[in-house]
Amino acid sequence: MDTNKDMDFFTLTKMMWTNKKEILIFSIVSSITVLLLSFTFSDKYTSSAVFSVNNNGPESMISNSLREYGGVASMIGLNLPSGGQNKEDFAFQLLNSKEILKNLVEYDGVRENIFAAKSYDKEEGKIIYDESLYNVEQKKWVRKPPKGRNIVPSYIEIMDEKISKNLNLQQDVKTGFISIRYEHLSPKFAYDFINLLVAEVNNYAQKSDLASSDLALEYLQEELKKTDNSNVTNTLNNLIESHMNIKVIATTEEKYLLKTIDPPYIPEVRSFPNRKNLAIIAFIVGFIFSSTFFIVISFLRENRNIENA
Repeated sequence: MDTNKDMDFFTLTKMMWTNKKEILIFSIVSSITVLLLSFTFSDKYTSSAVFSVNNNGPESMISNSLREYGGVASMIGLNLPSGGQNKEDFAFQLLNSKEILKNLVEYDGVRENIFAAKSYDKEEGKIIYDESLYNVEQKKWVRKPPKGRNIVPSYIEIMDEKISKNLNLQQDVKTGFISIRYEHLSPKFAYDFINLLVAEVNNYAQKSDLASSDLALEYLQEELKKTDNSNVTNTLNNLIESHMNIKVIATTEEKYLLKTIDPPYIPEVRSFPNRKNLAIIAFIVGFIFSSTFFIVISFLRENRNIENA
């Protein structure tokens, strides 16, 4: 049995060696062809950054309020939040949410840069747009949309067609740090997009907590007017103070939810196409394909010779 295996391996090696020139030529031609084709691809650039979640915000204040005044608050029918929300998971999901993208695409130039960019002029440092999609001079969308879509790409279409392919988010399980990578034809926009995305997430979380605090303050102040119990009054005043502190933090804290660990940058070297890797992969694939082809041809010839003998 081992002899047959050795013979099979020897036969295959012999067949490949017999056709070594053809196999080598085909592999080199495959590599050169893919290398030449890669020059027709538009260069893309990737910017990346790492962020941590700000845990010194309203969540800790609310949790402290719950521990200190939860018993008395429940007596008056006030439901305090549990404070158990995982802020890392919340921030991660918010970064990848359609709600944030919906706000982002309303910024000047963002929708066009994401959806209609065709190439990037390095010398002038500007994005070249696909004229079949967007008319720069008229600042007007002129595309023929697919069935069910609008002429102006919606945030849903942009998420499905572009963001899902070019935006990469990763969360470190141990540290909770969030890594963001974004690829685009323009190195400057790749950098700008990450900054805009994080700023919008911080702004969204900030406004959300401010709105929640306003509602809580309104309710607490109404309850304060209704009670004469000194313990309840003290509890309500302390809760009001906590929410006032939340408003102060939400108003003054610039990096409200996400704090920068490693800031985004304007990439100097393209991330795609990696021509060296493409050429190597093409050579390997060409080698495997051509070797298989000539082995099969050799076997067919041998079988034909045996039948004719």
